[in-house]
Amino acid sequence: MRTHHTPTGTRIDLDGPKLKELRLGLGMTLGEVATIVGCSYSAIGQYEREGMIPSADVINGLRRVYGDALTSTGALVVRTMAEMENAHLDQRYAERMDDEDAQ
Repeated sequence: MRTHHTPTGTRIDLDGPKLKELRLGLGMTLGEVATIVGCSYSAIGQYEREGMIPSADVINGLRRVYGDALTSTGALVVRTMAEMENAHLDQRYAERMDDEDAQ
């Protein structure tokens, strides 16, 4: 899995093998996916090999191809800074509630 942090704090986790598995499961070629997404077939191959992280436009195109399966399988997870902070706070709260000395 490859992780990328954007300048805006968004975190993108890409699992290339799962992305490829989704494509093959639909019986699609790299070229067919690329046509729908609006990029080159070699770019799709790079995403599947985790050589590149897709841009926001490409992510939207991948969502058109794979729908909910893109995120439900964990092939691509995009989390904003606010989502990551909320998850961290939720985890800290849960840990504090489990700590008998803190109560």
